Amino acid sequence: MTNQDAYLLRENTGTSGVVETARAAVAVLADHDIPHLIVGGIAVQEHGYPRVTIDVDILVPDVLEAVEWLTASLTKPFIVKLEELISLKLDSWSGSPLRRHKDKTDVIELITRRKLPRDLAVHPVVRPLYEETWDALQAEK
Repeated sequence: MTNQDAYLLRENTGTSGVVETARAAVAVLADHDIPHLIVGGIAVQEHGYPRVTIDVDILVPDVLEAVEWLTASLTKPFIVKLEELISLKLDSWSGSPLRRHKDKTDVIELITRRKLPRDLAVHPVVRPLYEETWDALQAEK
């Protein structure tokens, strides 16, 4: 899925307002120099898994961590890097596997659609979960 695909998905499902909301929120945060990242469904869409989302998930991390994560461009919303997105999704799922099952599904879909490598640089805390998921997907082939 490309950015164009994400745009078409949002237009065809009537969810393009979600991106407008994200941009408005990001503009306010940027105006106040508050570090932030767009995570969740919008980030998943931008990284290649076409799924519908109806909300905006914004992470406001610790300032020291944000310096490493954020880019200098304020022309579009900050989208979390793929490795960080997968790490956050796996961490969220592991803390509440029944309520956060969509996070695990997002990881599965991203691994499959993007043909991600087993040695993707996910956070060490969730590395075993990532490798277990990756291995299980390979075993199903």
